[in-house]
Amino acid sequence: MCFKITPSTDLRIIGKYPQIETGHFPVNLDSDPRSSKNFWFQEADLEKMVFPEPIVNSKSNLTDYMPCSFVGTRSMPLVSKQFMEFLESVAHRKVQFIPATVWHNSISIHEYFYMNCYESSYELVDFEKTTIRWSTISSDKRNNQPVKVDNLNAFLELERTLKPPLSLCMDPIYFNRNFSAAFFFLSRVSSGWAYFVSDEVKSSIIKKGFTGLDFIDANQIC
Repeated sequence: MCFKITPSTDLRIIGKYPQIETGHFPVNLDSDPRSSKNFWFQEADLEKMVFPEPIVNSKSNLTDYMPCSFVGTRSMPLVSKQFMEFLESVAHRKVQFIPATVWHNSISIHEYFYMNCYESSYELVDFEKTTIRWSTISSDKRNNQPVKVDNLNAFLELERTLKPPLSLCMDPIYFNRNFSAAFFFLSRVSSGWAYFVSDEVKSSIIKKGFTGLDFIDANQIC
């Protein structure tokens, strides 16, 4: 059994929603070549790229997991140093944690990191059961139409041929019965992308008291 990570909406924990609405931009997003405005699913070259500094709402609390979706962040969540160290120890694929300066009540905090997952664990998906559809924001008549893919290689080959705005969406998703992965990432899902943890990791997160996140049974999103 696995669970999708979702941001907490419990105001007793997060204080106010959303916790982060905007940020400070150390460089010009449009004209500076170091801008992260067009950063996408790749490993960031931190010697050549500058990321925004998120500003936490004054009525919000600092939690171990905070969604962050303003321009220049690629909607990468912020995680505390302690949570980062835990996730690093259980990650199925490589995850880059990008140091972030976070502002709260005009105080700069340097104990947070952008969680940059860019390697999807497609090998965990049962493609014989999973439904795959075309997806596009345009008026293309193929939008939401099913496409036949029954194995990983076929899916990867199809993905290589994609050209914007045409994309793919897995919904519902089924995982291989005996897969073993404690924490993994998937793109091409109905929410765009998602982070998943095993039942054991979910229990550890709760036991260790990490805050700011909830879980949805993967069966409930299939």
